[in-house]
Amino acid sequence: MTEETAAPLRPYQCTTCGSAFSTDYLLRRHMTIHNETKPFQCDLCSSSFSQNSDLVKHRRVHTGEKPFGCDLCPAAFSRNSSLKLHKMNHSGIKPFRCSVVSCTSAFSTQQLLRRHALIHSGVRPHICDLCPAAFIQKSDLMKHRKTHTGEKDFHCEICSAAFARRSSLKQHAMSHTDQKPYSCQYCDSSFSTFSLLNRHHLFHSGIKPFSCPSCDTAFSQRSDLVKHSRIHSREKPFKCTECPAAFARRHSLNQHYALHSGIKPQKCDICGVSFTTMSRLKRHKKIHLGIKPFKCTSCPAAFLQRSDLKKHGQVHTGVKAFQCYACGSAFSRAGSLKEHITIHTGIRPFKCHICTRSFATQALLCRHFKIHAAQGYTEPPKFSCDPIAPNNTPVEPPDNQSQPQTVHQLG
Repeated sequence: MTEETAAPLRPYQCTTCGSAFSTDYLLRRHMTIHNETKPFQCDLCSSSFSQNSDLVKHRRVHTGEKPFGCDLCPAAFSRNSSLKLHKMNHSGIKPFRCSVVSCTSAFSTQQLLRRHALIHSGVRPHICDLCPAAFIQKSDLMKHRKTHTGEKDFHCEICSAAFARRSSLKQHAMSHTDQKPYSCQYCDSSFSTFSLLNRHHLFHSGIKPFSCPSCDTAFSQRSDLVKHSRIHSREKPFKCTECPAAFARRHSLNQHYALHSGIKPQKCDICGVSFTTMSRLKRHKKIHLGIKPFKCTSCPAAFLQRSDLKKHGQVHTGVKAFQCYACGSAFSRAGSLKEHITIHTGIRPFKCHICTRSFATQALLCRHFKIHAAQGYTEPPKFSCDPIAPNNTPVEPPDNQSQPQTVHQLG
């Protein structure tokens, strides 16, 4: 069989963009993209489409219907094309490699490779009209806009967390379980989603193209650089709707919400202490096992978490990036700066429920509780937190008629 007969004939060519099709019907259907006629409108939002089949696919966004299920894992999709792309992940075949010499990325389809190439080109054609943010894909821009509108339509059934994206809810829901079906081929790490696995793979590649302009830290992803930059700017855009607490990362806010819900479904089978997420339980269990996998290369110190090792590393480098606005004192950790600032403000919102002493930070209260533990108190420490105004200025002490203080259980 010759190459000419093996390849499908596509004699019908679009005069506008050059695309070719095997039938006249497919060409006419394609031409509706160029004439901008979109007679099929969604009755649940303002989206409209040139073809009825596209409207049918779009409606599944609202209904949540995912009729195309993978026969190799629990994943399901609203479009058959998405299922086909997903199955390539199971096959492991990635014939389309990035042409940039320093990049080792490979992809299962030409479409994914073209999308990836935009990262190197720096082209982000979809720009937000409310802030300077720009995106490679229009779908990412639509998701980003929800950060301005405050829409959070996807709610967790276990805790009070809410999300603007369905994918974020799915990722959060895995924190309540121990399911991590996506394993790294280079190490023993496993992840709850395929996107988290891909992000982890960049760690092994060693490629960190996104550098911080304020320090020498570099990252493999732009999103990590954005999160890191908030350390320098002290920006905390994620605010709790139930108290004045604010956070630099959305993940930290979602974990904080669990304090308000009081739900702690993950229980340690060794000591009985309960936690809001499986990740916190696993972290806690390392205390019982004595596991400290993150070792300092400059001294014998070892830590449970990589973040603690990074903080410790600043002791050796001498870098003190956190400076007090009142007296100029500098610190290597944000927590140390917070603790220091209370010298100037006098705020001590964390009160011991056993005695009358109060403290500037939760860590100091926990340290103090060891005194009571030595006296025979076995229940976990609690902290009562006086309300602090959103501008971080102390409010007047409540009198006997005011509402009771909020009490949180640690763990």
